[in-house]
Amino acid sequence: MRAVRDWEIWTSDVVRELEDYWKPRRSHDFVRSILPKDYQTAIDVGCGIGMYYELLVENGASYFGIDDSQAMVERAKARVGAERFVKGDVYHIPFSNESFDMVFCWNVLLHLPDIEVPVSELCRVSRKYVVFNIWSAAERNSLNRGGWNEYIAEYTEDFVRRLLKQQPYETQVISHAYTFDNGQVEKLNGRELSRKAFLLNRRKATMVTA
Repeated sequence: MRAVRDWEIWTSDVVRELEDYWKPRRSHDFVRSILPKDYQTAIDVGCGIGMYYELLVENGASYFGIDDSQAMVERAKARVGAERFVKGDVYHIPFSNESFDMVFCWNVLLHLPDIEVPVSELCRVSRKYVVFNIWSAAERNSLNRGGWNEYIAEYTEDFVRRLLKQQPYETQVISHAYTFDNGQVEKLNGRELSRKAFLLNRRKATMVTA
């Protein structure tokens, strides 16, 4: 039996605190600038309170969100609508292969102590695109604890690219920072954290002729 992960037992009080923290939506403009435009269905894996719902449906796409925290799911249902959210696990996404045009997983993998299975799951349920980000480590993967006792997991780009090597996707990587209202970049123990977004586009099958 696996250990219970932190966010599975977060209380509604923690959810409210996190919602206040997320309200400025500081990363929405950046996310909007990198999203593909031609998806018709999207799943938000680790959706939290559904903070990216409005952004992901701007093009008229059908949206579905899963999160492993029941408190997060209940808040998302209250904000957006019960039919769009269920409790679900990034380690075992409860959908069949290639179920969604786009799989979106934002600010999730950077809180996981291991991402091999989650990355494989994100790729499995997508038929066209996968979009996710990580905290980027310069030399080696590292694991710390943050202010809500959550994991602060930094992964090297090379490590993530190795995980993607066997996946049928072309990969684009974009560096980005998370900047607060006072202009400061997020830090851990006085050290600035950097992020990288991974944009995956499924390769088209090559036709083989005799």
